[in-house]
Order: sequence, then structure tokens, then C-alpha cells
Amino acid sequence: MLNAIFCFLKEFSYSEPLVKWYHSIIFNVFMNSQKQENAVVGIPLQICDVIVEEMNKVDPDAPLEVICAILQPILDSLGLLISGELKERVIEKIFTPLMENNKTEVDGSSTDEEEMEKREKYHRLVDGGKMHPRTQREIEKMLKRKYIFPCFNNLIYAQNYILKLASETDTSKVKEENREALYNLYEFAHQLEPKPSKEDLTFSQIQLINKANSFVTMKMKKRENIRKQKQDAKEILKMKKIAQSQMVQKQAEINKEINESADDSAANAPAADSKKAEESKTKAIHDKKPASPVKQ
Repeated sequence: MLNAIFCFLKEFSYSEPLVKWYHSIIFNVFMNSQKQENAVVGIPLQICDVIVEEMNKVDPDAPLEVICAILQPILDSLGLLISGELKERVIEKIFTPLMENNKTEVDGSSTDEEEMEKREKYHRLVDGGKMHPRTQREIEKMLKRKYIFPCFNNLIYAQNYILKLASETDTSKVKEENREALYNLYEFAHQLEPKPSKEDLTFSQIQLINKANSFVTMKMKKRENIRKQKQDAKEILKMKKIAQSQMVQKQAEINKEINESADDSAANAPAADSKKAEESKTKAIHDKKPASPVKQ
């Protein structure tokens, strides 16, 4: 039945009306089994046993939104179920294997010794290692069967769906006695994921680091300002020296021009005095000559 339903949903690209129809059917199947104390819960239990397998057969590459939509009626019923047996089956057969098979794998390879220990432990558990090799391979294949959904993410699903339902205040959506199971499932999803190589810092540690970074930054800025001031002072001193040198050079050129002008004046002064003396002498001689007699 589930295989046919999933094929039908996939054929029509998981259209919203069909997904709502599926949600209504599955949710009612689970909840109707709780209406009477002696109600038969065989169908919900069977759904729990095969739903993950059938999902993986039909569409293992389904996007996260589709997987969450398929699981939603079961998660919603988990918040309202009364039967402890059915709640345990939902967690054990649906959510636990789904999360375990799709957890983030840590890069690394087992050594030959570790692999040998695993094989020895396996043979001790399976009929003392006396089974036929073919039977052992079939059992091993069955035990190692994994339902991988590449688009599924434990942390996203736990945060956006499980925690959202567990923290719901409306008692018509989740019973108080079922909250603990939901929170445990949320914690289980986080425990499966590998821890980061460096643990997250506390708020106080982050504040301390920010303060230290701020102090270092201020100190670096102060040093930079001092260095810039010294550099500016050196540049000003250098410009002053250049200006003084230019002024001294200019003054020397002016003094040289003045001296040259003075020398030229001194050289021209004797010649002018000699000419003036010659003119005075000539005039004196001319004045001493007797005047010519006037003819009668």
C-alpha cells in the first residue's frame, strides 16, 4: 500500500493537494487506533516497520522538504499518541534508523586490526561463526542494509520539525507526556552528528576575545598614529632644510650679483674722473690765453 502511495505522489511531483491527502490518511490511521483501549494497532505498527524502506525504494533522492512532508503525519501523531508501544515503534523503526543511516560521516578508515576485531565479534554473535558462508553473507547484507537519503539532514530536521513540535504550547498538537520523547529525539539527532574539532566558545570567552582584539586594535592604531606623527615630523624637518638651503643659495646668488655690480662701478669711476680732469685742464688753458687786439 505505501509503495503504491509513494509512487503515486512521486508521479505527480508531490503536489500539495496530494500530500495533504496522504497526511490526512496516515494521521487518521495512527490516531484512530487510539480511540479505544482495545483498538487494533496492527496497521500503524506495520507502517512503522516498512515506511522508511518503501520511501527509499521509491525515491531515495527526494529533497528534504519531500521527506519531511512524508514524515509529518507520523511526527504529528507522535505528539498525541497514547499507546506506549506505538510511540516506541515510531521512534525505533522510523526516526532512529533514518537518523543513524543519514548522519554525517567522519573521514577516516579503520585499520586491519579493527576490521578483524569487528569480524570476530560478528562471527561470535551469528551462531558462533558456524553458519554457511552464503547464509552469513545474506545476514550480513541484511544487517548492513542502510536507507540513505542524500538530501536528508538530521540537524535541520531536528531543529525545524522535532523541536518546533516539542516546544508547541497548544496542547491539541502535543500532549505534555509526549514532550520528553520529542526532546529526547531532538537530542539524539544532535548526538549522532560528529563534534567539531574545536568546541564552541562560551559567551564569556567570546566577550573576552572580542575585548582582547579591541585592545590590540586600539594599541595598533595608537602605534600607527605615533609612527605617522614621527614620519610627518621628519618630512617637515626635511622640507625646512630644503627651504633653508634654497634660501642660502639664493642669498649667495644675490650677494654675488651685488659684488659684481660694485666691482663694475669701481672700474668705471677712474676713467670718469680722468675725463673730467682733462676737461677742467683744457678750460683753464683756454682762459689764460690773451685777448686779440682790436683793429682800429
